[in-house]
Amino acid sequence: VNRIEMMKSSFPLFATLDLEIKVPSMKIEYAVLTVSDDRAQQIADRLVSAGIKGIVNYTNVILHLPKNIRVRNVSTVLILKEMYAE
Repeated sequence: VNRIEMMKSSFPLFATLDLEIKVPSMKIEYAVLTVSDDRAQQIADRLVSAGIKGIVNYTNVILHLPKNIRVRNVSTVLILKEMYAE
């Protein structure tokens, strides 16, 4: 059993193995990147090659992507620190 089979979500989740097929066939434009830091750039590059226009990046990696790709970096640690400070 892989992690996707164990997760329940109100939106579809797909394995990275299928992204080159799923992204164009389902006309997916945006992705949430939650992979290990050592795989982040590689997976982001694959997402862009598959047609993704924007990425919400939950990794600690600063992604180097074409300028036309929208990226929003999210730091869970920073958010928790901000919440704790309130």
